[in-house]
Amino acid sequence: MIGFTKNIVLISTLIFVSAGCTKPTHQTNMNQQILQPSFKTNMVIINGSEIEIEVANTAALQQQGLSGRRKLDDNTGMLFDFVATNTVGQKHFWMIDMQFNLDIIWIRNNKIIGIDKNVPSPLPNTSPEKLPRYPSPGSIEYALEVNAGWSDEHKIEVGDTVTLDYQMK
Repeated sequence: MIGFTKNIVLISTLIFVSAGCTKPTHQTNMNQQILQPSFKTNMVIINGSEIEIEVANTAALQQQGLSGRRKLDDNTGMLFDFVATNTVGQKHFWMIDMQFNLDIIWIRNNKIIGIDKNVPSPLPNTSPEKLPRYPSPGSIEYALEVNAGWSDEHKIEVGDTVTLDYQMK
């Protein structure tokens, strides 16, 4: 019985370890698959600090933003890609349906042109017309929303270079 249990544990471990590590990306025939890693992460890098991002690259995703979410995990954020939507220009953000505070990092030509720090989530039941608007300090190509305090914690400043490492889908 002990040998049988060890075999089950070994088989379960092999299934667990192999599940999710790779995914088939191309099938050559019914019995043979070419496997490639499936862990490509979308990142923004500023001053050596990496942040994993979700990309809002459609009008619908940009309108939704982080509204309704309870939190962002540490070192994660949302990148609003206005180049992808052909809407580069000055932007105004608001915190409708936000449940946590943010830093908004405004980006043009791979440089930070402004940072709005610790933008507060609104009080419950605040009507949309009473929400403050947060304008970019000029025309932008991207905005990066991160947890409040992230930019201070990582010593991010206006003028810093931004490296975008993500794939459009």
